[in-house]
Amino acid sequence: MKLPNEPVRGVSRFIAGCMTALVLLAAPGCGGDDDSVPGATTVAADQSLAESLRLTRHDFPDGWEETPDQPGDSESPLDKCDPGDAPGRTGLAATGDFKQGSDSVSNSVAVFRSPDAALAALDRIPAQGACMVAEIKGGALNDETFEAIDATFEPFSFPATGDRVDAHRFAMKLKQLSSGAELTVTLDLVYVVKGRVGYSLSAQGVLTPVDGNLLEALAATMAGRLP
Repeated sequence: MKLPNEPVRGVSRFIAGCMTALVLLAAPGCGGDDDSVPGATTVAADQSLAESLRLTRHDFPDGWEETPDQPGDSESPLDKCDPGDAPGRTGLAATGDFKQGSDSVSNSVAVFRSPDAALAALDRIPAQGACMVAEIKGGALNDETFEAIDATFEPFSFPATGDRVDAHRFAMKLKQLSSGAELTVTLDLVYVVKGRVGYSLSAQGVLTPVDGNLLEALAATMAGRLP
């Protein structure tokens, strides 16, 4: 089904708000940047390591461009689902959004004190995703133009890499209130841990998911540069 242009354009603002809320899921052990959280303290060398491992524009095919991350207030109705910083996180860095058309990919890297701490950060993700789905189904993100009529957060198959890989697809079905037009937004989240480093790929697609072959290639690139 081809949607009218206006609903597709109009959904951009709604999606932007949703993705701001869902950034909680974008990095293992990523809540805030508060060093007062027990067990979460930034170490200069680990912070530098995290920053050095991020994807760059040159890791993407031609036609992709990076939009730098914009600092600002990220309050959202889904903040209640944020479990806070994972214990043992010592460095965290994120990219902006790499975009081509309606597709968007971002990357985060977290460094932990130990491999066990890095693996433990992944164990919190399913409950966090389930909380967000429940809130969205309850209308937490609805506004005067769009409403979310369904949401799911489910694992999907992804090639093994590193010491552990977890992949989840968040899907949200939206309805434009003025026209009744519907579309689905997907957010594919791939988390990989190798040693004491964890990284994530967050891929947002409108109408269709981001190409899985691209995600696999980016994951392989990241795995190849991890210590």
